[in-house]
Amino acid sequence: MMLKISYKPRYTSENPEKFGGTYILHAKRGGAWRQVGHIDAEFVHEDKRYYNGLVPRKTIRIIYIVIDDDFRGMGYGRKLVEYVESEGRRYGMKRSYANNVMQQSVGFWRRMGYEELIRERRIWIKKLR
Repeated sequence: MMLKISYKPRYTSENPEKFGGTYILHAKRGGAWRQVGHIDAEFVHEDKRYYNGLVPRKTIRIIYIVIDDDFRGMGYGRKLVEYVESEGRRYGMKRSYANNVMQQSVGFWRRMGYEELIRERRIWIKKLR
């Protein structure tokens, strides 16, 4: 199965990629391309306050990730997170942050190398290398 990732910017600017956006994973199956999932991420360059707390500068803020039911368990979530992490590194991000993680995805974030930072708020963080 062939894969490709397309990009939809978060903001319109001279260099929109540096702010993150939506990264859409497509798979070619049976001759046709199909969207199988997407991840929405923001690259935080300066300390930024959100409703659930402060996100420090140089952090990837993963807002959400969705994989189509027919494609779960095939490693596509991992591919999207790894792609966003590599894009973030390109723009100087030092860590990645995911919050409001649904209970059923806790194992996924652990396997991806994220550590639970605040349990009651389901906040996960990972230092990028």
